[in-house]
Parts: sequence; C-alpha cells; structure tokens
Amino acid sequence: MLIPILLTAAAVIIAAVFIGAFFLLKFAVYRKEDKGTSPSDVIREKDSDEIKQRKQWYFDNRDKFAAYEITRFDGLKLMGFAMPAESKSDRTVILFHGYTSNHVREFAPFYKFWHEIGFNILAVDLRAHGESEGKYITYGVKDCKDAVKWVELALSLFGSHSEIYFHGISMGCATALMATGEKLPENVKGIVADCGYTAPYEQFSKVIKMWFHLPPIPLIPAANLLCGIICGWHFGQCDTRKCLSQSDIPVLFIHGEKDGFIDKKMSAENYAACKGRKKLVLFEDADHAESYYKNPVRYENEIIDFFSL
Repeated sequence: MLIPILLTAAAVIIAAVFIGAFFLLKFAVYRKEDKGTSPSDVIREKDSDEIKQRKQWYFDNRDKFAAYEITRFDGLKLMGFAMPAESKSDRTVILFHGYTSNHVREFAPFYKFWHEIGFNILAVDLRAHGESEGKYITYGVKDCKDAVKWVELALSLFGSHSEIYFHGISMGCATALMATGEKLPENVKGIVADCGYTAPYEQFSKVIKMWFHLPPIPLIPAANLLCGIICGWHFGQCDTRKCLSQSDIPVLFIHGEKDGFIDKKMSAENYAACKGRKKLVLFEDADHAESYYKNPVRYENEIIDFFSL
C-alpha cells in the first residue's frame, strides 16, 4: 500500500516541477510583446537633458537608416538597420540590444556618438525581438551565430576592409562575447561589453531566486530540458568565459556598480577569462544598463581611449 502512495506522490511532485518549469520557460524564453519605438516611448521624463538630446538626434536622423534582412539557418528573417558615416569610413560598429528591447529603445542615445566619431552603424534586432522574426528568445546562444552573418552583411555594405566593432548591452553584450567563440573574420577589432552575463544557466538561477524566491533546483534543470525540446537550445550551451579564453579580440568591459539584475561579478569573471587586451570600467551608482545614462561623456571617452579612436 505504501509503494503506490509514494509513486503517486512522486508523480505529483514531478508533474508540479515540470508545470512550474514550463511557466518559467513561457515567462523567460517566449517572445514578449514588442515595445514601442516612437519618441514618446523612448525619451523618458527622467532622462537628463544630455540624454534627451542624444535620443532626439536619432529620431531626427532616423530616415537615414536603411533596413536590411538576413535569413538564417532555421529560416528566420532577421532585421538590421544601417547608416553610413558622413564621409566614407573603414570603421563600422554593430549594435546588439538587450532582453525584450530593440535597436531603437536600447541604442537611441548612442547613435549620435558613433556617428560623430566617423563610424558606419549597423543596429540589429535580435531574434524574437523588434522587427525580427522568432518565437523564442535564445539569450545569445543562437544570436552569437547570427552575429557572424551580421559581420558579413556589414562588410558587404561598407567594404571588405572595414574594421568591425561590437557594442552590446546586457543580453546583447553576452551575444557579442559569445560570438568570440565563433569563426569571426579578422576584421573584428574590438568589443564594448556593457553589463553582460556569463552563461544563461547562471543568470536564470539568479533570476528565479531574486524574482520568485524559489530554489534553482529542480526548476532550472527541468526548464532546461523543456527548452531543449521546445525551443531547440539549452541554458548551458554557451559560456562567455570559455569563448573569451580562446579569443584575442580586445574587450572594454563596462558595468554599473549597483546593477541589481546582472551582478557586476559576472563582468569581473568575463574580464578574468578574457585572453585579449582588456579593461574593466565600473560606473558608480549605475543600475542595470544605466552606465551611459549616469555619465555619457565618461562612457564615450572610455571607448575612444581604449580603442584609440
């Protein structure tokens, strides 16, 4: 009599774990409703006058961006938006936004800077974000492979001798760092890595404790299993530290001292693993993805100085 009761209890517990894991997957991995990209959506009341002016510059020049589409190995059509430099330039930056954001919301304040220092710009919407197709967010695991194709597009648009730089924020940062583990051409000369995580598994484990006050085990392993079956990728499939340890691409790491979402320790770990020339810059009082907002001039000067632009 005891064995059937124990088996029933075990079945109920396992079912509960996988139901919880599925809802976690729906919450974290399934595509979210796209956020607005109008000036009223992007220019915030709390933004400083400096930031508002930089964002407005983007909207004043938005029609200078041309849309480009790439089709990926799984049939998804992804969108990128390119703006050439004022004068012919052999330097190009590719911009990778963060989780649930898009190329407008994340980088509206940055376009003026990159344009004024003479860069061509290619800003992309990651899979399952913005104007790109996709049902599942992949946290850089598949996006890093897409990055190779974005480099190819940039070289076709701006010249095969163009120097390519990545600028990624949050999930876009992890994407850029994971891309160092791919077969990138020698044209890729540097990365601005702003508040990225080390691996999806570790970030999910933190989030489930922080937001839901639940232990990572057994929910994360169960969600990982379901993610592989449903979404075609696994939480542990990519680790920025492993990629960086095999690359000599220079990286400027940036992180907010008070980041409450992705711990600054993750940038420190990425910095420690990085084999190439590197620098870690912490911005006092900056929360997640807020370093530029706290001190845009310092942020810009760190980029110019590190890469000798």
